[in-house]
Amino acid sequence: AHPGQAHAMHGFGHVRAWTVAEQGDDRILMTLRHEPLGSGWPWPVFAEQSLRRTEEGLDAELTIRNDGDTAMPGGGGFHP
Repeated sequence: AHPGQAHAMHGFGHVRAWTVAEQGDDRILMTLRHEPLGSGWPWPVFAEQSLRRTEEGLDAELTIRNDGDTAMPGGGGFHP
């Protein structure tokens, strides 16, 4: 768990700056590239998240890609 938070947060995507790849009035596309050098996570990773406001609410999509040569455990999701 992080100090001051009641629940554990895993991984590194929530504490890193994402790059805005595209944006509009009702959408944003952000990317995150991770290189393993000295980071504690031994796989290169590319992640992309798309957020789009609709009349029904929010459409959110997260894609995580292992750019390494070996199998990588991984997962992702959105937390309220």
